[in-house]
Amino acid sequence: MSLFSGAARGRWINIHLTLVGFFIPLLFIIPLSGTQYLLGIKGEATKTEAFRIDRPFSKEADIIKKALHVKDPDFEFEYVKNKGSYVILRPSTRDHYQVSGDETQMIFTKVSPNWIKILQELHFGHGPKLIKNLQIIFGIAFFLVILSGFALMVSLKKKLPLFLGTIVAGTLILLIGFL
Repeated sequence: MSLFSGAARGRWINIHLTLVGFFIPLLFIIPLSGTQYLLGIKGEATKTEAFRIDRPFSKEADIIKKALHVKDPDFEFEYVKNKGSYVILRPSTRDHYQVSGDETQMIFTKVSPNWIKILQELHFGHGPKLIKNLQIIFGIAFFLVILSGFALMVSLKKKLPLFLGTIVAGTLILLIGFL
């Protein structure tokens, strides 16, 4: 059975459509949020001091969790991202806290991202662990979408010169960009 026979072509179409259908939200979000970022549209987050706790500042997740439980017992975070003089409680694709302080206190600042910032944080992999794992699967699936699209395109003999010409042009532009 040839790679491009009728039955094989049908399989490639099914693979392509299934993966595109399942991952269509990420197929829109990732390029749009990345393009906005590259165009200088970085998204915004409103930061307001929420509260202070009389306890030495720490970057340790367990200590932060205990301190936070006193003022906001319902807030949960998955991990702490060290940013030098402060930490961010992630995921940061929703309202979250930034924690700073000194030897006497911990300062909790509430961070509320707008929708552009949320999508960019998702793009950067700062979302919930479930979404991060889904993004890893998406990366593999995206490769398969490209591979299946390539296989389908090669089977269209009349369009092959156009396709190969654009591959060469795109590759040359990319190589020139690296020089």
